[in-house]
Amino acid sequence: IGTGLAGVKVLAVGKLLIEHCTIQNFTVDGVDFEPSTSNAKLLVSDSTLNNNVNGSNNSAAIYVQATGAMASIDRARLGQNNVGLFVRNGTASVRQSSLSGNTLNNIRADSTGTVRVNVDNSLISDSTAGGGIFAHLSTASVSISNSTVTANSTGLLALSGASIVSYGNNRIFGNTTSDGAPTS
Repeated sequence: IGTGLAGVKVLAVGKLLIEHCTIQNFTVDGVDFEPSTSNAKLLVSDSTLNNNVNGSNNSAAIYVQATGAMASIDRARLGQNNVGLFVRNGTASVRQSSLSGNTLNNIRADSTGTVRVNVDNSLISDSTAGGGIFAHLSTASVSISNSTVTANSTGLLALSGASIVSYGNNRIFGNTTSDGAPTS
């Protein structure tokens, strides 16, 4: 009914697999992945995470924060959240997915530790009030390949030494304020 905190909250796990699920209408995060377990893995495939929002604009479809954590998102739809994918510490790979219509950012790599996000063959679009891909602080890095970044307020934005690396085969166009540019 839109008042639950997190759809799935992970504090300790070796590996969690979420397949063919819909996770929606939570006020903190759809999936809150903060395991204390070393090298924990999250695998999300063929799933939809939408409308996970709150008034503070800090709710994410998928939130990752743990040293050594590895998240893999494959063929997922993350839409209409405050943030689509928010990685604060750990690694995430996104493949053949759609991150669109998230109000603050579709992808946010904002470091409290080492953050690495890899995006391949995905659509990053329609964040009209925010950014397609936002990377912040020097220990955050996002790599994009074969992806489309369009119809966001700002397409790509890297601040405070963060990096957004393009393999040169992306389509970054039609963002309303600025398309932005990869750092390399």
